[in-house]
Amino acid sequence: MTASDISLLSKELAVLIKAGLPMSTCLSILAEHSAKAVIKNALISVKKDIEGGGSLSEALAKSPEIFSQFYCTTVKSGEATDNIRDEIQSIISLSLIFPFAAPRTNEYFSSCVAFKS
Repeated sequence: MTASDISLLSKELAVLIKAGLPMSTCLSILAEHSAKAVIKNALISVKKDIEGGGSLSEALAKSPEIFSQFYCTTVKSGEATDNIRDEIQSIISLSLIFPFAAPRTNEYFSSCVAFKS
């Protein structure tokens, strides 16, 4: 998984959400068009979890090789405020500002918080 893979996936998800599609439909479309098997399988699993009543953030967290803790926590914030699209946009913006940190987002932002303290 590369930072550009996550960024592209996030951009596509934000567009589909903005179009008003249900989350399960968004995930189906993304999985269907994914060129990487690891992403496709993770999205199918996430879709099954949310269709079973789980939250998106919890479902994403089950694929830590793709979705960092930071990513999942940001999505969870969007769920709490009923604004997932804007939170995904935040992830996209941060990946553009800190592309060097994207593969190690958890460590990078944890060190920022520790440094600030």
